[in-house]
Amino acid sequence: MSDYLRFRRATLQTPVHRYTHPDTGRRITAIGMCHVAEPAYYRSILTVIGELETAGAVVYCEGTGPRHGEQPNLSAASGEVRIVHAAVEHRKDLEQRRYTEVGLIHQVEALPPRASWQHVDLTTTDLIHRIGWRKLLRHQIGQIRRLDRPDDPRSIEEFRLSLYRFIVKLRVGMWLCALRARRPRRQTGRKRPSMLTVLIDQRNEILLDAVWRTDQDAVLVWGCAHLPGLQADMVARGFTRTGIDWHTALTLPPAKTIRARIKSLPRATAPGSSAAAPDATTEVTTPHPELVDATTRT
Repeated sequence: MSDYLRFRRATLQTPVHRYTHPDTGRRITAIGMCHVAEPAYYRSILTVIGELETAGAVVYCEGTGPRHGEQPNLSAASGEVRIVHAAVEHRKDLEQRRYTEVGLIHQVEALPPRASWQHVDLTTTDLIHRIGWRKLLRHQIGQIRRLDRPDDPRSIEEFRLSLYRFIVKLRVGMWLCALRARRPRRQTGRKRPSMLTVLIDQRNEILLDAVWRTDQDAVLVWGCAHLPGLQADMVARGFTRTGIDWHTALTLPPAKTIRARIKSLPRATAPGSSAAAPDATTEVTTPHPELVDATTRT
C-alpha cells in the first residue's frame, strides 16, 4: 500500500507512477490524485501534467459529475434521479465551504479539466442506475451530515480533527483496492454490483478501454484508489514501472493541538447567536424539498 499512499507525521502524500513498455517504448504516467488538498499540491501536479502534455502525451481525467461550468440535463430524469443529483450538489456545496474553512481546496476547483484533456468516466446518472438510487442517496446523506454545521468555530476544529479519521479510512480503502487488484474478480450473483465494484473496477475499465485504443503516450489523472487496478492491467500488458515521485497533498496540525483548540472554544448552541449552528430546517441543510423528504425517509 505504501506505493499508492503515504501518511507520515501528519503529512499525506500521493504518488506519480511512471510506466514504460520495453518493446514499444510507450510511456504511461498514472497520477494518483488526492481530491481535496492544499493549493500548492495542485500547482505541482499541474506542472507535471503540463510537461508531459507538451511532450506529446494525451491526458485522461476522471469526473463523474458535469464538466466544469456545465449542468446535467435532468428534464427526462425520474424523481429519484433528481433527488440524488440534488443531494450530490448539496454535498459538494458543503464540501467547498468546509474545506475552505480549514485551508483546503477541492480538485474540481483547483484543477478543472482543460479542453485538450480527454474526459472518460461514468456520469452521476450512470452511477445512480448502476449502484441504485437508495444506496447512493444514503451515502450522500451520510456525507452531508458529516459536513454540516458551518459557522460553528468548535465544529470547524472538530472537522479538522475528523480528517485524521478520514485518512485512516482512506488507507484502509487503499488496502482493499490493492487486495482486489491482486485477486481475480468473481461473479457474486447479485442483481446489482457492489458500490466498490462500480466506483473502482467499472470506472477503471472505461479508462483503460480509452487508453488501449491508441498507442500514444498517456497521462492518467485519477484518484489514488484506482492505481492498484490500473497498475495490474498495465503490468499484464507488459509495462514496467520505471519510477515513483511523491507529492505532498496536505499536512494536518498535530491532533493534540486540535483537541486543545476544541476544549478552548465554546460550542455555539444559542438559537439567536451569530455563531450558532444552523437549524435543521434552514436553507443550509435543506436546499431541495424532495431532498428533505428523502432524508427523512432514509
